[in-house]
Amino acid sequence: MALEGFDLESFAQALSVPTQEALAALPEIQKRPEAWQLAFDLLADTLDAERQSALRDELIRLAVENSGGALNVLNKLSQALAAYALLMPADAWDGFLNSVVTALQKQAQNTGMSAGAAIVDFLEVFPEELNRTALAAAQQGRLVQDVKAALPLVLQILISVVRGLEGSVRGGDAAFEQLGQSVVWRTRAWKAIQQWLQFGVPSDTLFVPLLDVCLQQLCVLAAHRLRSDGHDDDDEIQAAAAAADDMVSNMKVAAKYSRSVGTLVLEHLGQKWVGQILDHSARDSGHDARAWSAVAISFGETYTDFIVSGMADAGLSEHVGAFLQLMVALTRFPGHHGFDEDVSDQPLSFWYLLQEALVDYEAEAEPGAAAAVAAAARNTYADVLRALVAKSAFPAAATWLAADRDERERFASYRREVGDALLNAYYVLRSDMLGALVDEVHALGALTTADWLHAEALLFALRSIGEAVPSDEAVHLPRLFAADALTQHLLPVLQVRADGDRASQWALTSLKAGVIAVVGAYGDWWRGRGELLAAVVPSVATALHEPALVPTAVSALRRICDSCRDELGVAAASLVQLACDVLGAGAAVPAREQQRIFEAVAE
Repeated sequence: MALEGFDLESFAQALSVPTQEALAALPEIQKRPEAWQLAFDLLADTLDAERQSALRDELIRLAVENSGGALNVLNKLSQALAAYALLMPADAWDGFLNSVVTALQKQAQNTGMSAGAAIVDFLEVFPEELNRTALAAAQQGRLVQDVKAALPLVLQILISVVRGLEGSVRGGDAAFEQLGQSVVWRTRAWKAIQQWLQFGVPSDTLFVPLLDVCLQQLCVLAAHRLRSDGHDDDDEIQAAAAAADDMVSNMKVAAKYSRSVGTLVLEHLGQKWVGQILDHSARDSGHDARAWSAVAISFGETYTDFIVSGMADAGLSEHVGAFLQLMVALTRFPGHHGFDEDVSDQPLSFWYLLQEALVDYEAEAEPGAAAAVAAAARNTYADVLRALVAKSAFPAAATWLAADRDERERFASYRREVGDALLNAYYVLRSDMLGALVDEVHALGALTTADWLHAEALLFALRSIGEAVPSDEAVHLPRLFAADALTQHLLPVLQVRADGDRASQWALTSLKAGVIAVVGAYGDWWRGRGELLAAVVPSVATALHEPALVPTAVSALRRICDSCRDELGVAAASLVQLACDVLGAGAAVPAREQQRIFEAVAE
């Protein structure tokens, strides 16, 4: 029994009267998850096979009759019909999915009514009912066969509906053509497609054409949006993108049909409409941008190996190059993440996966192919570097200071992810990346708050890759930390007092924190360079008098003290001064941070 301790026969007899007790219990029973099962237990006990068939026919008749009526009534009838089919004995209704569609169409022909809405509603409801219905093993086996047999027809019907936009249906059923003129029904059809995809598509001969149509319809939706000023199709765009996203991110499909699916998606994503709709979305405050970019993101993450191999494939390299530029464009999506855009974080994991795939490819490929892929990758990651530096820049001081806590935390979290992506870029570009960043820092001259946003972003990039740069790097770090560069470009800003309004103070504090963090990030490099430390240590120590800079300064000083014990003898006077500075700062340096500094100095 579905309900423990429940006497089905007694309840059925009481309900047939009906007694007051049965009527009082019925509303509560109907709310339980087991209600459908209980209903069909009752039917199985009270109706013979002939009457059960009559009930099925009545549900079909009512569904067609209400096909053009209230959606909530039609939905309840679809639920009842789906539950009937699922809970009947395994041998009671073979091939029921196909037969439901056929029966609904036949009933419509006999009555001169349209069954389109009833069929699509049933196809949307059925997967939901299947997922929440407990089935016996025999029923499960029957359903697997029925779903496989019905899938081509089901997808054909649903595609006919979604292709109704802009009269794009060709030679389809009139009922579904008419239904497809409604954005509501197109949206429901997209959601139904997504539901049916969970059962798997058995062959590439069915999957690839289905994906092709889905991507074509995204193009149709994009064209409609580009011509329209409204957002009445928001739900449809979200549903269509979700369905296509599920298809592209299917790992089993990628493993079996990588070449055919990958080539198809690259061809679609290389079309002009993709860039046009993303530009339109950016001008529209990022509206639906995540939906429009979903397929590209999932494709990049799922078909990474295919993309890498395509770099050296004469037939694919152009398409792959266009796709990589699309991903770069998404990486530098206009705006500040967490404030006025939520797209640019999406491609970041792809740059990690791509860098890992490049390492694997280089180890296995022929030298000529490996060299071609490496060259293409370096060109791409040079663009990625520029995008990441630009996106890591803080918003204007006034915007930041007016932001709420959630906005600041979202940006801070995003910036940490950008730091990881910068590290991935370094593993591809190596010395070229370090040299490019040092060149840009030198081009700025003495650091000031005049162009502090870009300067701080460059410092952030240098800090982010510090752990990967060899401590014996002898080309670019000597330029960055040369005596004249330190005294003329980097260190002077640490001596500037934070006067002026809040915006000016915050800008200066951020720039100082950037300089100190870079000094600490390359702590091992200072080993053997005591003459430079004599200038660096006291300059960084001045930050101990500014509470906002204390954690960054303590971390940098501790790193230097840990890495450069022998060299600090040359800077003995600086260490004494450092200890004095810590004591002089008093409560500005928390007790735990004071302890860390004194431990490092003592060691």
